[in-house]
Amino acid sequence: MNTASLNTGLLTGLHLMVDGLCACGVFMLMSIMEAEHITLLFVLYNVLAFMTQPIFGGWLDRVQKRNAFFHSSMALLLMGASISAFSITSLNEMFAFVGTTFLGLGNALFHVYGGKSVAVSTHNDMRHLGIFVSSGAVGLVIGEQLRSLVTLPIIALVMLVLSYLLLKRCPHEVTQPDECTGHDTSSDSRNTSIGLFLFILLLVFIRSFVGKVVPAAEMDVVLYAVLIGTLAFAGKSLGGFLGKRWGVWHTLTATFLLSGICLLLSFVHVAFHLGMVLCINLTMPLTLYLANRQMPHREGFAFGMLAAVLIPGFALGTLWSGSYFTYLWLFALVATIVIEVSVLLFIREHRWQVLSMAVVMNILTNVPLNLFFLSHTHLHGSMPTQLALEGVVFIVESLLYLCVLHDIRKAITYAFLCNAISYLSGLLLSTL
Repeated sequence: MNTASLNTGLLTGLHLMVDGLCACGVFMLMSIMEAEHITLLFVLYNVLAFMTQPIFGGWLDRVQKRNAFFHSSMALLLMGASISAFSITSLNEMFAFVGTTFLGLGNALFHVYGGKSVAVSTHNDMRHLGIFVSSGAVGLVIGEQLRSLVTLPIIALVMLVLSYLLLKRCPHEVTQPDECTGHDTSSDSRNTSIGLFLFILLLVFIRSFVGKVVPAAEMDVVLYAVLIGTLAFAGKSLGGFLGKRWGVWHTLTATFLLSGICLLLSFVHVAFHLGMVLCINLTMPLTLYLANRQMPHREGFAFGMLAAVLIPGFALGTLWSGSYFTYLWLFALVATIVIEVSVLLFIREHRWQVLSMAVVMNILTNVPLNLFFLSHTHLHGSMPTQLALEGVVFIVESLLYLCVLHDIRKAITYAFLCNAISYLSGLLLSTL
């Protein structure tokens, strides 16, 4: 086994143990907390574990002695686990918050170090990236379901053994090979990279939001957690291999379309809900690979940003989950995006700029339009109102398409085809 593969394997095992340790500690701490403090503890951990990653990642990209990040993450995690165990045995809530703080910070440091190390050592190989990120889902399930004062030290011990092997067998610092994520540095290229990076962040936000706001399948809680963890692991670990085989953008487009279709059919059978989970997770190594490509030599920051944007998506999804109106407009939005992107693909428009604009413009136009009709149900059957609003949407989308196509005739054609087919499909669905 070469050094890069060994590095990925050991970091993947460590990822499982780190997330397992944090899940075990935090969920045990919640069991001793007053009800009003549980939410605060949960928010504290997730803010520290996710929202600090861009800061640590940007810092990691700029320093030379990068193994210090790994040493610091292990020290923080072990201190957090020790303080958490003491808090649980002494029923001390103050120490619970201290332990959670150490666990969250240690988790963030490890993730950006591991993400950058795998990206650099494998020249941004999406297969390695997918394998590395996949084990976290398994660790979370193990830590949550098997949490106890026995499990916590066992996970910590295995984490220490893997850390020793990593430092002994892969002792190199995270250096930056020139060919890792090299990029054209011209002005146009930088603008394109920034635009694509922002679109990738939007996709990750959508993935997080949809994963939370869509109602969970009706089954045993433990079985559901195990199934979701298994599908997340399978999706993340396979996504890179599919992307390598069929191309990143082809795979990303197909998996997002399949995710949307499964979401629309999730009320029919639980299998579609589970299919949506699998397809959504297939996209993770692909978005990470693309983010690294757009941020050359800043893989730590790129990894951190993709992690951080999960939190606003999760928070917004949590806030709106359980709302019948939220599910209705989300259903309408996803249906429209699936139809319009399919129309563009049918006419052989595959450019990411155009497909991404189709997603963005539907969020900007479809959401307000559906919220208007949901809050003014008496106008829903009014044909003049519908046609007037569709006319406004057509004009707005023509202008937005013009921004990326720079061809007024083609922009109008795309806007007309997409809107006409999605509108007629909506009428057909309403009739049925």
